Amino acid sequence: MYFRIDSKKCMRNILKISSLLLLTLISCKKESTSNSEIDSAIIIDTREQLNNDRQTLLLVCTTQKIYGCGNYSIHYKIDKTTNRIDIAFEGIKTPNICLTSLGPATTFIDLGTLPIGLYQLNLTINRTVKKGELVVTPDRYSISIPNQTQIQLPKSTLPRIPSNTIWGTIGYNKASSEPMAQSVVDALIQTGATTQTYAEGNYWYFNIGTNGQILSPQNHGYWFVKPFILQYLGDIDKIKTLLQQIKTQYGNELHVTINTSKGEVLYN
Repeated sequence: MYFRIDSKKCMRNILKISSLLLLTLISCKKESTSNSEIDSAIIIDTREQLNNDRQTLLLVCTTQKIYGCGNYSIHYKIDKTTNRIDIAFEGIKTPNICLTSLGPATTFIDLGTLPIGLYQLNLTINRTVKKGELVVTPDRYSISIPNQTQIQLPKSTLPRIPSNTIWGTIGYNKASSEPMAQSVVDALIQTGATTQTYAEGNYWYFNIGTNGQILSPQNHGYWFVKPFILQYLGDIDKIKTLLQQIKTQYGNELHVTINTSKGEVLYN
């Protein structure tokens, strides 16, 4: 007795089986992502997120430990009520694909827009609860955690950026161009911006010195730089028009960057 073998049908079946095996292997690879226990301190830095008229508090969380891949992440869960914030750091996620650079495990926790008040802050790491407080005022965010060991706070206070603030830098390559840089600040004031003394501190986006004035940023990339910070309640389109005029007048001699408290970044 002879059996006829349909080679095309057989090949299709082999391909189907191969595809199923491949999908199974891929699925197993995804599921194999480990979630190991946190074995170093977590460093929590604070940053104000600027998005249109919303200003939210962002916690930038990194491990003290440096991993062999630059894209390890911290697994967490969060629960918020009217006056309490519970954050549980539950483990370290190993990436499926390794970015070949060293770095800590990282996560970003956006706490949203927080009304003025006092919040009980419960941070859990490896099932151990660290109790603290978060105080929100019109001027600043303040976090306090007694007996910090597994949780570290590089700075406990973050000044808030006042509404209608604009700030930025004017970069130039020759010392003789300083009067031109000052003329840009003068033009912003003529457009309607006003000077103001700001509270000293690190706002993350910029630093204010003891005299209430903005400090030059580090690693700004220019030979010379003039920082500025102003209040502006006018139409932002006027600022955009001014930047176009500066570009026409000075070309590449001046490089102006303007940030707004609504999260916009403008260039000439």
